[in-house]
Amino acid sequence: MPPDLKGGLFNVMASLLKRMILISVMAVSVTGCGAAQASHTTPQASASHSSTHTKKKPHKQKALHVKGSVSSVSSSKLIVKTKAGTVWTLALTSHTKYREKKNTISSTQIKPGETVVVVARHRKSSIVARVVRLAPTAPSSP
Repeated sequence: MPPDLKGGLFNVMASLLKRMILISVMAVSVTGCGAAQASHTTPQASASHSSTHTKKKPHKQKALHVKGSVSSVSSSKLIVKTKAGTVWTLALTSHTKYREKKNTISSTQIKPGETVVVVARHRKSSIVARVVRLAPTAPSSP
C-alpha cells in the first residue's frame, strides 16, 4: 500500500472509532445503565394496606348560625323561631357564652320575644349553643 493511503485509512478508522465511542456514551447516558434502571423501579401498592387502613382524620365541624326570636328560654335549653318559621331547640351548657354587642351578659338577660343570633355545633344527638348574642334592637321612632 502506498504511504499516503495508510495515513488516510488510519484517519478514517480513528474518526469512525471516535464516533462509535461518542454514540455509545450518548446512548448510555440517555438510557442509563441496567443497574441504574433496576434501582428506579416503582413499588407496587399493596392491596392489603388500603383494606386494613382504619384510622380516620378528625372531622372539623362547621358552626351553625341561627337567627330568630326567642320563644322560650330555660337553664338548659333555648327555643328560637326564625322568620321562615323554623323552630330550633338549642341545648345550653356551662360553656355557653352570652353577649350583647361586645359585652358579656348573664343568661337571665335573654327573654322571650327578643331577637338573638346563636352560634351552635352539633354534638351527639343535640345542637349545643356556643354563643348566644342579643341582636341590636331598632330604635323606636317618635
